[in-house]
Amino acid sequence: MPRSDDSFPCAKLIDLGAITGVSVALLYTAGWSYAYHYFQCFHLGLIGLEIEREYFLLYGFWVCKARWCVVSLCLLCAFGLPLLFQWCWQQKTELRSWLRAVAQIGGPIGLLLLFIVFYRLGAGTGQSDFAREQRGDFLSYPRVEVWLKDEKNKLGEAWANGCYRLLLRGKEQLYLFRPDKVSSGIPTDIVPNSDVAAVRLRPLYQTTDECR
Repeated sequence: MPRSDDSFPCAKLIDLGAITGVSVALLYTAGWSYAYHYFQCFHLGLIGLEIEREYFLLYGFWVCKARWCVVSLCLLCAFGLPLLFQWCWQQKTELRSWLRAVAQIGGPIGLLLLFIVFYRLGAGTGQSDFAREQRGDFLSYPRVEVWLKDEKNKLGEAWANGCYRLLLRGKEQLYLFRPDKVSSGIPTDIVPNSDVAAVRLRPLYQTTDECR
């Protein structure tokens, strides 16, 4: 004789392992979206930036810190509703057929919506952080002087005057930009490390008159 299944259909969604896995995935989604939209303001994509995956989790924490109210509400709904449904499943046996249908249809849809919300939170935070740093003259990025091996290269003269900022330094390339408080996006100069003779980071984080 077959056993009756009294377990709630979404019970697996509310165990500790599932909560941890979904939380990490949401954090990564928010962090990836943050980095994508932030560096997009510098006209850069993520593929060639050599960003370690662990940093996406860090960016995700930044998003959660900046949007803690919305994040808290989303997580409360995401993990609170399954608990409420489980309680109703145990206490209101006459509603089990309705609860089963809602769990089977609404569960995947709700999870998809949750990832979409976190993606949009990361996008909005990345763009707003770029705008805030742009208004503040990008004080998080030091001025840099870069000398090329080819002294005849005219671009090297601009990079050596100390007016550019160092955005990123990868294994193969340097990413330099010149602050601009007006443009919605800032162009980035990509310099191969193989062409660089020397780099000097200056202890200056503001644009002086000679660089305007």
